[in-house]
Amino acid sequence: MKRLPLFLYLLFFSCILKADEQVVNPYQLYFNEAYQTNPSIPKGMLEAVSFNQTRFYNLTDSEEGSCIDIPKMYTVMGLTLDGKKYFRNNLTKVALLSGYSEQQILTDVRTSILAYAKAYTVLQQKLALNTDPENHVPILIELSELPIDADITNNFALNSQLYVIYKFLTNGIYQSIYGFPDHHIDLQKIFGANLSVLSAKSVTIDGYEIMDETNGASYKYSNTPTLQSTDYAPALWDPAASCNYGSRSGAAITDVTIHFMQGTYAGSISWFKNCASNVSAHYNIRASDGQITQMVRESDKGFHLKSNNSYTIGIEHEGWISQTSWFTSAMYSASSALVRDICNSGYGINPLRTYHGPACSGSTSQCLISTTCYRIKGHQHFPGQTHNDPGPNWNWYKFYTMINNNPTITTVTATTGTLYDNGGASGNYTNDLRQVILIQPSGAQTVSINFTQFSTETNFDWLYIYDGSTTSAPLIGRYSGTTNPGAITSSGGSLLLDFRTDCATISSGWALTYNGSGSSSSTTDIVAPTTQIQANLNWQTQDFVATVTDSDNVGGSGVDRGYYQVIDFDGTEWRANNTRGYFSDNFDQAIHADWTAKTGTWNITSQALYQSDDTQNNTNIYAPLTQTLSNRYLYHFVGKITGAGNNRRAGFHFMCDNPDSLQRGNSYFVWFRLDDQKLQIYKTINNSFASPMLDVPLTFSVNVYYDYKVLYDRITGLIRVYQNNILVGTVTDSSPIASGTHISFRSGNSQFYVNELKIYRSRGASVNITVGTSSSDIRYQNIDPFTEAARLKTICTDSAGNLSAVDYYYINADWTAPGAIKNMYDGSMLLVDSAINFSATSISANWTSSSDPHSGIEEYYFAIGSSAGDSDLVGWTNNFDSTTITINPIALQNGTTYYISAKAKNGAGLWSPVITSNGQVVDTNFHKIIALPNDEDYILYANPISRNTLVYLSLSQEAKLDVKLVDVLGRETLILGGTYGTGKHRIPLSLEKEAILEGVYFVHIYKNGASKPEIRKVVYINK
Repeated sequence: MKRLPLFLYLLFFSCILKADEQVVNPYQLYFNEAYQTNPSIPKGMLEAVSFNQTRFYNLTDSEEGSCIDIPKMYTVMGLTLDGKKYFRNNLTKVALLSGYSEQQILTDVRTSILAYAKAYTVLQQKLALNTDPENHVPILIELSELPIDADITNNFALNSQLYVIYKFLTNGIYQSIYGFPDHHIDLQKIFGANLSVLSAKSVTIDGYEIMDETNGASYKYSNTPTLQSTDYAPALWDPAASCNYGSRSGAAITDVTIHFMQGTYAGSISWFKNCASNVSAHYNIRASDGQITQMVRESDKGFHLKSNNSYTIGIEHEGWISQTSWFTSAMYSASSALVRDICNSGYGINPLRTYHGPACSGSTSQCLISTTCYRIKGHQHFPGQTHNDPGPNWNWYKFYTMINNNPTITTVTATTGTLYDNGGASGNYTNDLRQVILIQPSGAQTVSINFTQFSTETNFDWLYIYDGSTTSAPLIGRYSGTTNPGAITSSGGSLLLDFRTDCATISSGWALTYNGSGSSSSTTDIVAPTTQIQANLNWQTQDFVATVTDSDNVGGSGVDRGYYQVIDFDGTEWRANNTRGYFSDNFDQAIHADWTAKTGTWNITSQALYQSDDTQNNTNIYAPLTQTLSNRYLYHFVGKITGAGNNRRAGFHFMCDNPDSLQRGNSYFVWFRLDDQKLQIYKTINNSFASPMLDVPLTFSVNVYYDYKVLYDRITGLIRVYQNNILVGTVTDSSPIASGTHISFRSGNSQFYVNELKIYRSRGASVNITVGTSSSDIRYQNIDPFTEAARLKTICTDSAGNLSAVDYYYINADWTAPGAIKNMYDGSMLLVDSAINFSATSISANWTSSSDPHSGIEEYYFAIGSSAGDSDLVGWTNNFDSTTITINPIALQNGTTYYISAKAKNGAGLWSPVITSNGQVVDTNFHKIIALPNDEDYILYANPISRNTLVYLSLSQEAKLDVKLVDVLGRETLILGGTYGTGKHRIPLSLEKEAILEGVYFVHIYKNGASKPEIRKVVYINK
């Protein structure tokens, strides 16, 4: 049989590995170094621990605390510093075994890996274990944070942790990806009869045993029995301590809470056994394979949600909310199956009341949702909470779909038609609705839809549209509120509509017309074109060109014109630079200063611009806008007319040159007459107007929002007006107005609401986006690496007048170099500068961090030279995120001074200024005993001094001496004194008991009460 080449083998297996299991190890070089310095550790063991504890993520104190108050873990190895008198402080143990300080381990990724490896080796030698990983269970137990108790819960938790480590080592795909050998580990030998239960995804409960349903194996520990689970058969039953849960006191179960542990599966199981924790949840779910352990009966009250405990069932998920690698398909699958079972258990929880809106960051103030309408939701969604789980990476849309995965589908096969929500043409839709419609016209090659009405409860009732026949097809968009989705075209012969509502606040809903293109009745072009921005994922530091692809359907009328808009974020809201021909205002706050309210009563009400005085005949609010930079402009807003008058009308002026005047000087205005049911377009010349240029019927209702778009070509005079993306009026002015400085809204004898004002310029296939000044398209930089600075939006029309949907592209911008590195230190001691390097084969340095508020610091580079700022010894080298270096081996010349330089690069690729150390001279002779001149009174032996070396002072005559040991910063470490006679005397430096760091020190010797000391330099080595 032919063998695959190695690279094809690796490619094959990396493709079949699930995407949520492909975790990049950014610290592989450090792991390789750890194996080089600790060759007895089986390769892959360090990665196995790191992967299953942190997914190769360096945990710091900035990580959000757990909602179950589980002790925090640190470093890429997942070590515990404060186990809260329950977990073991294994970070402290690693420090003691390795010789590294806790602070060094906490602050440097490389050190944390090397320290763990050193501790592992020390235990391996102490236990006299060979290199076979099957024998290393005692080492892993000794280095675990989990308690070692004669208790089935902690025994199961500890073995669960060991299982995932050894399972990692036996995974052939991981062996290929992370570069370690197949050790031929026998899991049955390690875990015995318990292997089946530890690895099970589904078990059955029988009497007093947890049993694997495949072969009947049960989990055994001493003679301690386990109780039968009556709630969810596929789950393991491992009860929490009775002090950590209580009675519901008759409260009915009405809600399910989704939590994230901010820790590991094994750790959570163990923590719920600890009475001091005073926390518990009903279920824990493992990320790697979806195994579920139940720890509190559903009929009992878990302690997971403060005042909301009595009516909720809590489900904890393994991992950290900030790291997407924990959000596995196995976890979603297990969790959704569990929730489905809970919904079917007679509590009356409707699975349709699963939250399915956007994921969010924050707690109550940002993410609180209806406690009545959503019964299956996150910890962050409940009242009175301060936690963020499951956070911004939980896919609520996916979770809803998996829980409610068998909807009733209505299929329509007619070539054309009109569709409505379940309220029909004139009624409102209903609450607690999931309406799924498959549009699949017979023989159609594509399906196009145009919405004639759209009004749903904003952010609570959603319409999902898929490009295909199932919810697994690509999602075209999700729509809520009153903004019309417009025209949408499928890529094939099917479109699926999935309409979901909550339990309160209904509205008029939606209506649409559809057509199957390619069928016999398709005679005109009603298929909308498409527009797509070609993504450029790089950070923008200067002006750049964005490319847009517009296309029309096969046999369509062809693309006519494209339009674009740039909006930017000032840290508070998204606006646009009106001097660049764009405008954006969602009217979410007070009326902005660029608006001038001339006549009428204008305010912001319900996040809309509102003119409330219906006695006024001609109200006016205007804002500046440059309208000479492109041939065409697209003016887009949402508006509705109401009030008590009988001649109600309102509209919009554009191309104004005198907005303060009655008719805005020279301009056009589009006029919607509610009581006459008309659309009119007027032209004003010298502040007056005559008959309308266009006067056509238009159907629209009182107090209903409509989406309006107005296209104007200042070269040809073409004006097009759209209502809900349907072309309702066209006129061409033979003498077009070519320039304008303002826009203006007006109303007459009506109350007028305006929202979501967006103004676009026409474009070609590419547009030049200016960056970096107050007059640019993008005026602001990212406020942080995760909040984009700007947004590019495009739309296009075809020659038949069809409008595309809007395409969006977020832009990261940072044109400011990172902050300077303030301090640079020679030597390995943090924040201490060493003038002398006593090694000819090793050189070290460290520096303070740089900072960048916009794109963050991505990595540091260093160089080493024999003159300040030079790089003749080591060229500029990537140091990743570390601010310390030690180069070993390296060839250094005795007596030569070497200078180390460093610089930081931010996420946008910009560099900080270079900082260079003041140099360290190589002096390999300094380790010898100092030979003092003959006229000196005393000689200091030995040098360097260490814990195993006696320190002597040889005197030429008797003297009273005070001796101080002073560090390089002038701090007195030891103070000794006494009277010494002629000869050789030992100085009682009790270095074993003192917290003295390695480095250079100075011995200050005060003879016979002298005010100034004699000074001798020594080196202290900790050995």
